[in-house]
Amino acid sequence: MAKLLHRMEAAGKAGEILPMHYVLKACTSEVITKYAFGDSFHFLDEEDYATPYMKATDVYHLFNHALPLPLGCKRQMWIEQVEDIRNSSNPEQVKSTIFEGVLNSKLPEEENSNARLAHEAHAALYQLLANPAEFRKVKAELAEAIPDPGQIPSFSQVENLPYFSAVVQEVLRIHPGIVSRLPRVSPELPIDYKNKRNGEEYVIPPGTPTIMTIQIAHMNPEAFEDPYEFRPQR
Repeated sequence: MAKLLHRMEAAGKAGEILPMHYVLKACTSEVITKYAFGDSFHFLDEEDYATPYMKATDVYHLFNHALPLPLGCKRQMWIEQVEDIRNSSNPEQVKSTIFEGVLNSKLPEEENSNARLAHEAHAALYQLLANPAEFRKVKAELAEAIPDPGQIPSFSQVENLPYFSAVVQEVLRIHPGIVSRLPRVSPELPIDYKNKRNGEEYVIPPGTPTIMTIQIAHMNPEAFEDPYEFRPQR
C-alpha cells in the first residue's frame, strides 16, 4: 500500500493521469500473491503498472467464457510455488502465507491439492466516487480513527470501524467476487421449498444439488430494498 500511495502522490504532483483500472488491478495482484505465496509479480514497480499483461488477461477471460483455454505458464508457476511452500523445511515460510491454515487443516485431499490452492478495489472506488455523500462519511470516519494522514493503518485499526465495514459489505453485495452459479447440497436433511409465484411447495431430497447465482440473491428486492442502490447503512 505504501508503494501504491507513493506512486499516486507522485502522479498527482506531476499532473499525470493514472489508468486506475490497471493501477488497482496491479495493487490487488501484489497483495493477493504476496499474501498467498510470499512473493509477487512486482507490477507496482513497473512504469506502466503491467498494463499490457492486464489487458492480455482481460482478453483471456473474455475468450475463456466461450471455450476452455490453457492457463499457461503463470498457473504452472504458482502450482510450483505451492509445492515449494508445502515442502519447505522453514516453518516461517509457511507461516508467512495463507497456506499455513489450509495445509494444516482437515480439508479433504481434493481441496488441499497444489492445483486447487494454486474486482473489488476498483468497484469500491467507483461506488464511493459515484456517491459523494457516502464518500464523505467514510472519509471522516477514517480521518478520526487515523489522524496522521501519512500513516498506513493496520488491519486492527480499521476492522471495527462501523461505516467503513458497512461500505466494504455493500460493495461486496453489489459486486460479488464470484458471479457464476454456486452449488449447495444438504447431505442429510430435505429442503422445503415454496414457489412464491404460484404457491406450489416442493421437497428437495437430501443429497440433491441446488444452484443459484449469487447476483440473484444479492439483488433480491425482498431482501434488499432498492437493491441496485449503494446503501452502506443497510
